[in-house]
Amino acid sequence: MKKYILLFITLFFLTTTNSQENSTAFKSGEWLRYKMSYSGFLRAGTAILEVKEKDFNGKTVFHTKGTGWTSGMIKWFFNVDDKYESYFDKDTVKPYMFKRKIDEGGYKKHRITSFNYDSNRAYIQDFTLQKDTSVAFF
Repeated sequence: MKKYILLFITLFFLTTTNSQENSTAFKSGEWLRYKMSYSGFLRAGTAILEVKEKDFNGKTVFHTKGTGWTSGMIKWFFNVDDKYESYFDKDTVKPYMFKRKIDEGGYKKHRITSFNYDSNRAYIQDFTLQKDTSVAFF
């Protein structure tokens, strides 16, 4: 019995370490769709996440987009319309740009954040507050 347990543990660790080296978390063309509901019968909303390859400032990057919205009768009481986008390096996963435009029952945000790795600064354009800021990172 001990031999079988030792063999199982050895095989488990070998397959886990080999699969982690060669696998990626996502690739271009993948997408997820979520349907949300209350108690399974009252439809509340939908969210979609998708990954695509795009050209961004002369580089091939991943462009991820997330959208979410309310549907059905819930929309009459609490309307949600959210959009998130991110552009990031395919190899290092460093972000280049992040966009957020949300409207959740009247609570609104609309921001674009650009990352500059030469100056280690993130530049934030806030269209809701009509204000631009810069923050240091790293």
